[in-house]
Amino acid sequence: RATSTPALGVKTQSTPGPRSTAACDDSHAPKAKQALDADSLLVDPVPAEVQRVIVEHIVKHDSPMHTPSAFEFRSFSGNSPKPPNEVEYRVWRLRAKQVLNDSALSEGQQRRVFLDSLASPALNVALSIGSQAPPKDYLDELDKAYGNVTGGEELYIQYLETHQNSGEKASDYLRRLQTLLQEVVDGNGIPRSDFDVQLLKQFLRGCWDDSLIATLHLKEIVGSAHHVIPTFSELLFKIRTYEKESQLKEMRRRRYMSGTSTKVQARTLVATDDCRPSGIPPTALDACTREQLEERIRQLEAELMNSSSAANSQSPKSDKTRQKLSHRTKIHNPAPPTPARLPGDHKRVGKFCYNCGEDSHMLPQCSNPTNAILVQKKLCERHSCMYEAPAPTVPS
Repeated sequence: RATSTPALGVKTQSTPGPRSTAACDDSHAPKAKQALDADSLLVDPVPAEVQRVIVEHIVKHDSPMHTPSAFEFRSFSGNSPKPPNEVEYRVWRLRAKQVLNDSALSEGQQRRVFLDSLASPALNVALSIGSQAPPKDYLDELDKAYGNVTGGEELYIQYLETHQNSGEKASDYLRRLQTLLQEVVDGNGIPRSDFDVQLLKQFLRGCWDDSLIATLHLKEIVGSAHHVIPTFSELLFKIRTYEKESQLKEMRRRRYMSGTSTKVQARTLVATDDCRPSGIPPTALDACTREQLEERIRQLEAELMNSSSAANSQSPKSDKTRQKLSHRTKIHNPAPPTPARLPGDHKRVGKFCYNCGEDSHMLPQCSNPTNAILVQKKLCERHSCMYEAPAPTVPS
């Protein structure tokens, strides 16, 4: 308050009479304004919220008139690769056509919107026909430089070869078809009146989800003259509704299947709760159950100790039994087998005639008829004697 005293003194001294007030207003206005500003700053500063509201009010009412924000769209330069803050020419062209079709904008406003949304080198292409050319001429020049040069017939062929990709939703596939078909119409590939029919036919041809097609009865719509062909927005709404319902149903199915075991446990707990006596509170019943469990545990521990002591008492007998069994096993164990004879050991194999099979003579001295069966039998016996060990003998 001490600092504001000079300001108050200035105001009291500069206050003139009633007649001279109007004459002194102009001369003393700056001084009075300075005094008021100093007084307001030193005594009672304006809150920040009030200052913000005042500034917004001034900016809102004193700003010059500008183009409506509805037609302010992102820029296009034509550079390759496309900068991240720009859009493709196809998207920019759609916005530009909206500006051209708006009758509320004058030609000068349309031209300004066009040129403000362009950057070099696309701006240089547009200005090559003059800075005051009609906006439609700007769009034609940009179409020649950056538009699709493929003919409408070729675009229509590409459109007919477009099918649903793996993992692509039916609604996304329909949106992609709509964009391609719009390019076909712009290239005079088909008349605009056939847009909805061609869109539905290609969707039926390229969509792999037969359940969706059957549920929405799309084939019946195309084949019947009584049904009205749905527009793009109507067809998209039906498909999105079907996808959402299918998704929710699948989520319910998974939740139900995963919660089966939980439900079984819950039912068991509910059945246990139903068995409680009505007169005993849950806490008391839980305490009783705990005591019963502890008593049962003590009984089991006692039984386990008794069984272990009984096993220890029978252990000497079992040791004697094991000793007897081991002794019997040693007695009845067979002797180790003798090693097999080597192939060259023929000392114990008798000689016989290879013609008749007898042992008394050899082949050069044989006069008996040929007995191939006996010879083969003797050869087998010799082979078994050479490669098989004799049977082990069990001691008595």
